[in-house]
Amino acid sequence: MMMWAEGHDRRARWFPPVQDGILVAMHYSAPQPSAGWYPDPAGSGDERYWDGASWSDVTRPDSRSAKPIDYGGVGIYSTITQPWGGVRYASWGARVAARILDGLILAIPSYLLIELLAPGLYERFEAWMYELVKAAQAGKSYPGEIPMELLNSLTTAGIAVMVLGVLYRVLFIAGFGATVGKMALRIHVTRIDDSSARTPGFARALARTLADELIGYFGGILFFLPTLINYLMPLFTEKKQTLHDMMAGTIVVKN
Repeated sequence: MMMWAEGHDRRARWFPPVQDGILVAMHYSAPQPSAGWYPDPAGSGDERYWDGASWSDVTRPDSRSAKPIDYGGVGIYSTITQPWGGVRYASWGARVAARILDGLILAIPSYLLIELLAPGLYERFEAWMYELVKAAQAGKSYPGEIPMELLNSLTTAGIAVMVLGVLYRVLFIAGFGATVGKMALRIHVTRIDDSSARTPGFARALARTLADELIGYFGGILFFLPTLINYLMPLFTEKKQTLHDMMAGTIVVKN
């Protein structure tokens, strides 16, 4: 279906139809730019090849911004290149799947880190839990406080795993715009004020991750209610943002 619009020079022109979120044909009364590589109008951040008459399916990486270029109201770009505003938000399911995958990826290094910093922690914690179960079965009260050595080891392990997770998320999102889990699901984190940016930058990646950790901390105190609300927010917010996305000024979009 064609859309009729007026350019800045008052010359009428046709806007192209959209198929699967990509501009596929151009029919302007004004002359078209020559064939070549141009920023992808679908907002992928790559360059897409324009054959002189229509967009091809071929793309290539581009270090420049993928914002539409203004050719004076004439050519393959216009003030309305994408009816969806150029942003394809990641689905809630993709975000959850990416989070689970990241958890699995971090499981092995977390285990090794705990064994390095607190050797035998799993065995000692298991033995203490066994004593709790025996006391409960015998109808006895709590068998003393948790041993200080075990408590210190648990604290050390908890902090180490948290730092590992923060570093993983901050470095990957700042450097690549996505963790390994997000890469696998073909989604990435970007700036809310510039969705064509390949990454949100280090400051926003750090703020986003720390905000998420802070919400998780209060979630542990308040029966995980803040955490649950935070991760369900993309189902109800306009830009599918979590609370930590809003605090950091980020969104999660499809590649």
